[in-house]
Amino acid sequence: MTEKKLKEIYKAHAENTAPDMDALWEKIESGLEEKSESGVTSKPIRRKISMTKTAALTAACIAALIIVPVTVRNLDISKEDMTTAMNSENYAGIQADGAAENAAPEQDLASEEAAAAADETSDMQTVYYEELSLAPAPQQQYTPEAPTSGDDFFVEENVLIQTDIIVNACIDRVYSRGSGSVCYEITAENSETNETESIVIESATPYVMLENRSYVLPLKNDGDGYSLVFENAPQIERTLDGGLIFHNGWQTLDVDSADVIYPQGKVDDFFYDRMKFSYADVSDLVAKWHELKD
Repeated sequence: MTEKKLKEIYKAHAENTAPDMDALWEKIESGLEEKSESGVTSKPIRRKISMTKTAALTAACIAALIIVPVTVRNLDISKEDMTTAMNSENYAGIQADGAAENAAPEQDLASEEAAAAADETSDMQTVYYEELSLAPAPQQQYTPEAPTSGDDFFVEENVLIQTDIIVNACIDRVYSRGSGSVCYEITAENSETNETESIVIESATPYVMLENRSYVLPLKNDGDGYSLVFENAPQIERTLDGGLIFHNGWQTLDVDSADVIYPQGKVDDFFYDRMKFSYADVSDLVAKWHELKD
C-alpha cells in the first residue's frame, strides 16, 4: 500500500468519526446565557475549528508513524541485501583469485612438462638424410679405388691442426681421370675473408661429394694444390636451410643435434650410422681452429 493511499484512508476515517462542532455549539448556546453588566444577554464568541486540516494533520502523523517503521525495516532489509550482495561479490572475487592462484602453478607445471618433453624429443630426434633440405644432385657415378690418405681415426683437434684453410665449397663438377681417384672442381669461399676462388682437388675418399651440393671443407696445402685433410669420413655438408650434416667426431658442431639415417656406402662403412644434423655455427669451428694453430 502506498503512502498516498494510506493518507487518504486516515483522512476519510477522521472526517467520519469527528464530532459535529456546529451542533455541539448550538447545544452549548442553548443552555448558556451570559449577561453583561448592562443586563444585555449575549452569546459567547464562537471560534470555528476547521476539522479538515486537523484530521488531515492527524492522519498524516499516524501515517508517518506507520510508514517510518516500514521504511526503516525496508532500509534494514536493503542493507542486509547489500551486505549479502557485497559479501557474495567478495566471496566470488576471493574464489576467482584463489582459482587464478591455483591455476598459475598448474600452468607453470604444464609449461615445464612441455619444455621437458620438447627437450626429450629433441634429444631423441632422428632425421633421414634424403628428407633434409638438399639441393638436387645427379646420381653418384664414380667409386674411387685408390687408397685413402690421412689418419685412420678421426680426432677433431688433430684434423684442425693439419688444416691450412677452411672453405665453404660448392661442387661445380665431379669427374674421374682413371687413376682410381675423383676430381672435384670447386668454387671455394674462404671462411675468414669471404674471398672466392676456383680450385680442383683430387681425392680417393669413398664418401664421394655430389655436384651442386655445398660442403665445409678443411683443406691442406700440398704445395701443388689443396687436398682433403681427412678422407676416411664424410665431409661436412650444408643443407639449403643452413643446417650441417657431419659425423659425430666433429664435437664443436654437435650442438642440439639430431641423429641422421645416412646411406651406407660400403660394407666396412664406419660413419653411416654416426652422422649428425644441427644448425651449429661454422664460425665456432673456425675459432677453435685458430686456437689450436696459434
